[in-house]
Amino acid sequence: MNNELFVVISDIHAKENNCDEVNRRLTELKEWIKRKSIRGEYSSVAILVAGDIAFSGSCEEYDLIRSSFQSLSDELKIILTPGNHDHDFSKYTGGARDVLISSNGVTFDESVYQIVTAGQQDYFDFESNICNVEASSSTLLSKEFKISNNVSIQTINTAWCSKIHEKGGDLTVPIDQLIEPSGNEEIKVVFFHHPLSWLEPNNHKEVRNFLNSNRNIIISGHEHIENSFKVETDNNKTLIVETCSFHDTNVEDNGFISFSIENEDILIEKHIWEDDRFTSLESKRRSDIVDSSSLYFNGFKVKDSYYEMLVDVGTGFSHPEKDELNIHDIFIYQNVKNLDSNSTTVKRESSQNILSQYPDNNIALSGEESTGKTSLLKKLCLDTLSDGKFSVFLDGSEINKANKFKDNKIEECIKKQYEEFSLDRLLATSQDRLIFIDNFNLIKGDEKSLRNLIDTLRKYFTKIILTVSDSYTLNHDKIKGDDILSDSFVKLEILKLGHASRWDLITKWNNLKNECRESAQELIIKTDHANKEISRVIGKNYIPSTPFYLLTMLQSMDTSISAELNTSSYGHYYHYLITCSLGLAGVKKDKLDGIFTYITEMSYFFYKSEHQELSKDDLWDFNSRINDEYTLKIDCGSRLDQLVAAKIIKDNNGYYSFRYPYVYYYFLSKYLSDNLSEHGIQDIVSNLISGLDKRKNINTLMFLTHHSKDSRILDGIVNHSKTILSDCSTSQLDEDVLFINNIVDELNLEELVFVESSVQENRVKAAKEREEYEDIQSNHEEELDKNSQDETYSRSKSPLNSLLHDFNLAFKSVDLIGQLTRNYHESLKTGPKINLVTEAIESPLRALEAFLRIMRDDHETLIDMLKKKIQEEFEVPEKSKGDIDLIARQLVFNMVRFVSFSIIKKVSSAIGSRDLIPLIEKAYSNKDKSNAIRLIELSVQLNLGNLGSIEKIKKMSKDFQINTVSGHILRDLIAEYLYMFEDNERNRKAVCSAVKINYIPMQSYQQQKLLSKTS
Repeated sequence: MNNELFVVISDIHAKENNCDEVNRRLTELKEWIKRKSIRGEYSSVAILVAGDIAFSGSCEEYDLIRSSFQSLSDELKIILTPGNHDHDFSKYTGGARDVLISSNGVTFDESVYQIVTAGQQDYFDFESNICNVEASSSTLLSKEFKISNNVSIQTINTAWCSKIHEKGGDLTVPIDQLIEPSGNEEIKVVFFHHPLSWLEPNNHKEVRNFLNSNRNIIISGHEHIENSFKVETDNNKTLIVETCSFHDTNVEDNGFISFSIENEDILIEKHIWEDDRFTSLESKRRSDIVDSSSLYFNGFKVKDSYYEMLVDVGTGFSHPEKDELNIHDIFIYQNVKNLDSNSTTVKRESSQNILSQYPDNNIALSGEESTGKTSLLKKLCLDTLSDGKFSVFLDGSEINKANKFKDNKIEECIKKQYEEFSLDRLLATSQDRLIFIDNFNLIKGDEKSLRNLIDTLRKYFTKIILTVSDSYTLNHDKIKGDDILSDSFVKLEILKLGHASRWDLITKWNNLKNECRESAQELIIKTDHANKEISRVIGKNYIPSTPFYLLTMLQSMDTSISAELNTSSYGHYYHYLITCSLGLAGVKKDKLDGIFTYITEMSYFFYKSEHQELSKDDLWDFNSRINDEYTLKIDCGSRLDQLVAAKIIKDNNGYYSFRYPYVYYYFLSKYLSDNLSEHGIQDIVSNLISGLDKRKNINTLMFLTHHSKDSRILDGIVNHSKTILSDCSTSQLDEDVLFINNIVDELNLEELVFVESSVQENRVKAAKEREEYEDIQSNHEEELDKNSQDETYSRSKSPLNSLLHDFNLAFKSVDLIGQLTRNYHESLKTGPKINLVTEAIESPLRALEAFLRIMRDDHETLIDMLKKKIQEEFEVPEKSKGDIDLIARQLVFNMVRFVSFSIIKKVSSAIGSRDLIPLIEKAYSNKDKSNAIRLIELSVQLNLGNLGSIEKIKKMSKDFQINTVSGHILRDLIAEYLYMFEDNERNRKAVCSAVKINYIPMQSYQQQKLLSKTS
């Protein structure tokens, strides 16, 4: 964790008769920070001003101290929020404000806000002048600031409804005005002027619960009393800090508090004004406060051992920059789907809210192995503890036999988790009582005893949440024994991690690294790189996209394991996963070679059989052959049991299959690679290459390239790729797209606008959109794959289907060739590498030319078809028919632009590697680079999070002035980079200017939205 320093000042009360003293103290505060920074070597220093800056909120009072605050703002980050003294109540006339504040039925909106905060306008002007940190999001009463990758800060204007004579319990803060944190910062601070006790009691509870759930440091000012410095916690998670007055003659100890983030802990100090300088009076550490404030529920103290069990990740994962991981470090909420829903589409819902989403139901969670059932159950249990509810966590193996788990056994188990516990005292309370049971499927008993167990648990607990294995199911996705888990249980399936969840998990892992916490740009670049690596390894569901496998790969990326394995850059991940699985099943290292050989032979046996499942008798015959060929005495039953335990194969009631696709393809391709010199194997590889339209062939070749760089394979793949659309030249995106200029001559093409926004939020939004697209696309791909194996379909392909078929082949080829280029960029000589990278670029560009040729030759026919379709779909008045022509032309232009952009992105993604940039430049160094090549080179660079030379981009923009398509693709690439990667404001503005993108800062955009809403 970085060393960061925060200084909190409050209750300054500047006015004519104290301004000299206040300015003197503010000057000394700046000097104190300088001295503190020298000793502490802080990466970031920020001042938080918690209100009551002025005495009566007038502009004249702010002017008295403006220069001192400006001096602080010139050198340090500074964020402010108002207090009741920052209200100029003389600006209010009549009773409208009082009516609006006291009326419960009035909706708090912009119109109300303008009236009730009119007296804060001079404060708002002062804040706008002094605050130098840009808000990442805001509401009318609250703002969120990202100080670093590790810290976010929220302010709340609690004084919006203040009055001259106010008292505790009078104030309110509408809950919808509070902001939920959007990032993964470890420290989430909120500060405001009034302590929470000044809020109306019901609102106080609501706001406190919200802040406890979303923030871990809560800071307030306002209390003008001796010893006002308080640091406490009420949920063992969130620190609640009451600061002291900066200048109040009625209180002896004036000063400020500071808190610094140092070495995984937070140090909070109070400093008082004494002898013309600030002196440290007392200090407290978060670790002391949190650790000494154990969780209590109605007198029951949570035992440390219970809490430690819940936060233990329990899987042996390690991180290079954190000594010991806990569940908070690496947990993300998986998505779930309701198995009781009749919907045929996958409807994802976050598991974070399932307890509140199903308040009247017990919950049964099912999922495949490694989906994180136990971790999710532990996190939900921890959440209930944090929310002040009583919860118990048991494993099915602890219960063991359903008919033996009686009342006394329940009490015995709970006493292991809570001190001084008794069932009588628990039942005497009316609070919620939840029990979490992991591995319910391990509990032994018939339906009657299991049903009796559920009934017994219902006597003591208001809600039951349990997990079962994915095999604990019946047909139609109903969890086994509906009589046991009756209608009171809602059945939810834990889904594999989609693109958005994967991004969140990788971000969380990388945020544990110092360099990523120091730089938002570094965090995005590293997370983007890891995400792309993992996506390639996962492929078409080769590996289950579950937390276990993702964390295993992340751990592998951050260690030297990859360098120790004699496989390609991606092959080592598969090797590592398989070795881990075998190790967990008890296979010793000295036995790995023999096991690998056995599985390799088995995979080829499956391949030759042309069956996905084989009986035990079939495998018995296989085992006998292996024993004969290798002179071994392997017991077939024991070996199969061992491979099942290692999750290499699975037993389906006496029929065996490979458990995961990656295991089968890894070992099958290993067999082919090891035996490539055999004539029969060469024929198999040749058939795989010529049948790239079949998914199983492309999968086998993908894995074969991890094991072998044999020139026969490389040349075979490249030569076959060259036959695809060989009658087409490569698109230049130059003269071949100038026909578009005539189409768009009369169009007023929309200006491209870039609006500043959160890159993390953009990433998650894009990932969710990709998930939705892939849900739709998966069904289409399955149909295409089925059709590719249908000879009748193949013979009857229309010209359009043939073109689509060739497009599909071209893109599969580029994935394969791109992987080869990345895998062996260090071990292949320059000539073969240039041959690979050239075909990886030119195959998709031939596909683009095939598309553009159709558009060039027949675009007027297409425009007429589109016009006719629009007229058929919509009733169009005669006078609007000219508009239809413009719409049709716009659609044609957008189609060409989108297809061209997508192919440029496809190529740059396939060959996107920092190591390959010099190779691409070398491949085209002796040629006049076409627009397409220049755009591909730029896209590769941008994909790596590197904007590069803005002058070079500006020259490209100038060169593309008369080429509408290339110019728009250039702008699209730049806009995507700006939305997906962090960069400084200077570069953002400069590159937008270079390519003629309208740049709108976030603050301006928020102001525009506010004005629009007001109007």
